[in-house]
Amino acid sequence: MNLFSVILCFVVFTTGCCTFSSHNRVADLMDEISQLRLQYGDLQQNYVDLHAKVNADYAVFSASIQDLQSKVPLLSKSCLVKENDDGFTSPSSVYGRAYGDYLAKRYELAHSGFESFVNKYPNDVRVAEARTCMSECLKMFDKDGS
Repeated sequence: MNLFSVILCFVVFTTGCCTFSSHNRVADLMDEISQLRLQYGDLQQNYVDLHAKVNADYAVFSASIQDLQSKVPLLSKSCLVKENDDGFTSPSSVYGRAYGDYLAKRYELAHSGFESFVNKYPNDVRVAEARTCMSECLKMFDKDGS
């Protein structure tokens, strides 16, 4: 064999190896593309499922919000001071209303509320507190110039 034959054999061998290696690389890439397509299909299905679940949860949430909004007026009404069957309010509600006026700095209303409480319920345990608050209301009258 001459030198030319050896070089020719070498060139044919390396070209075959490169072609074989390129063919393997292309096949690997094709397999990866197939796997990515499968994963993409799974992701699309997951998106559709998630979207349906979010819409269903949103519908339930919206219904709950509407239900709560419809109950707010009822709850507000039940929090108002109610009179007993005999036409009088309870000691706690009279005191609570007066104390609320006191905290809101409506001292004239608070004073008359505490005064009403003391007159209606002179034996209640909160009478001393009511008298103290009445005194504070009077001080605030003087301070405000009322």
